[in-house]
Amino acid sequence: MIQNQITIPKVSICIFTYNQEHLIRECLMSVVMQNIDFPIEVIISDDCSTDDTPKIISEFAKKYHYIKPILRTKNIGPYKNMVETYKICKGKYVAHLDGDDYWLENKLSDQFNFMEKNTECVISWTRSFVKKGDSIVSDSLSKKMLVSRFNQKDLAQLITIGFNSSKMFKNHLSYDVKVNFDIVDYYLNIEKLNFGYAAFIGDKYYTVYRAGIGIASNGIKTKIILNQTWIYLLKKYPYLKASISAAMLLNFFLAIKNRNIELIKSMVFIVMKNFSIEGVFLIFFNIKKILALKLPKI
Repeated sequence: MIQNQITIPKVSICIFTYNQEHLIRECLMSVVMQNIDFPIEVIISDDCSTDDTPKIISEFAKKYHYIKPILRTKNIGPYKNMVETYKICKGKYVAHLDGDDYWLENKLSDQFNFMEKNTECVISWTRSFVKKGDSIVSDSLSKKMLVSRFNQKDLAQLITIGFNSSKMFKNHLSYDVKVNFDIVDYYLNIEKLNFGYAAFIGDKYYTVYRAGIGIASNGIKTKIILNQTWIYLLKKYPYLKASISAAMLLNFFLAIKNRNIELIKSMVFIVMKNFSIEGVFLIFFNIKKILALKLPKI
């Protein structure tokens, strides 16, 4: 069990929650039961929940002094909540955890040790189980992906590689938070990869992701933010055009397949404007990776 810590934290654990009274206790327990020998802080930011989530958080904060609750009195939305919370982290590394997910034994220590040993790695993920209701399955990652080093071009095309709640990254890497759109993890990850590579820490499972819950299932709003992010990144990083074009095309085809008229309308102009043959080839070249990152069927 985590011991009392009074020194500067090595890892800042950021937990984000909103109306998750039925899940947040399991999430927090998975953190406080981690076996570690380094100082941490747990910053849990509640975005003005209307259920008993703040009460449960306060109970944990009274018992564990390294838990630092942010109980917002006004809802600011998941994107701003994430960025504002990241900005106050003091740790050398930041570990992200959504309030509906949870960690397994030794996740924190093994990932911290990996980051300390692999100094050029700026983002790391662990393998994850995917849970929906009472059903739980493993992710679909190949052995090749688990030993790969991912750069900006990889992430620009694939968008999501590891689950967010499995992520640990180096703190205090420069990125512009004054952009004119909501910031999502995709944007932050691209910016951080200016300073190194991203990788999985191994083939062991350390995280449980709950499917169909949270901002990942926020539908059209998240997709529109992704469109805005692509436009910004294309201007800032012209060399990512083929990778971003591939990501756009794939998401556009999925919108057509799902008959999502609103999303199709929001994408058609930027897809046409930024179309590239290289992007088409990238999709075919990386099709195995793309399929491996799809949520497994439950």
